[in-house]
Amino acid sequence: MRSERNSTGTDRLDLAVKISPNAQKDQIAGAKSGELIVKINAAPENGKANRALIAFLACEFGATKSEIVIKRGENSRHKVLSVPNTSEIRAKLANYEEEKR
Repeated sequence: MRSERNSTGTDRLDLAVKISPNAQKDQIAGAKSGELIVKINAAPENGKANRALIAFLACEFGATKSEIVIKRGENSRHKVLSVPNTSEIRAKLANYEEEKR
């Protein structure tokens, strides 16, 4: 994770994510090698998995879908997302990293 301030002055986090599409259900499976592992039920075609990933993480993090942006990796399983830098999101991410220890 890397924190930065965008052009509107809002604090943002760069979040590395590895997505596993076509999963049985949407879930965060933990963290490994600095990436959040996210399983998504949608197929990786026509942007369906990306849209499902954004909707799922928005719900998980208590953010709006428009606050979560794919910065890199639109066509890859390894993505970098920009998410709001809030204490709630940082706490949830810390919990996922601790679960894998």
